[in-house]
Amino acid sequence: MHYIAKNIKQSRRKTIMAYLTAAQRKEAILDVGDAGCLLFEYYVSKGSTPEFAFTDFKTGRALGWKESKAKRIRLLLEKEGYLYVEKTPNVLVVTHIGKKNVLEAKETK
Repeated sequence: MHYIAKNIKQSRRKTIMAYLTAAQRKEAILDVGDAGCLLFEYYVSKGSTPEFAFTDFKTGRALGWKESKAKRIRLLLEKEGYLYVEKTPNVLVVTHIGKKNVLEAKETK
């Protein structure tokens, strides 16, 4: 899956929507379950939003979950390689979304 916030064209005027294909959705459901797939799709859809804060509280509110559930599912996505949050020394946070992008980010680190 080829989604990363910095690779999706960003515009200050509008957000470009990104979606999973049926095959990508099926793979995600098999790897992380239906709740994991739902959260992953949410992250993919928000990946092109400039400076979007991927917080558990905000995510939980958007999906109708408690913050603790959003955190638990996010940690599962991180464990399975669908999400990687990279923090740099100058407090910049880059969220890598998708297996391919997570692998590339971890290899270059």
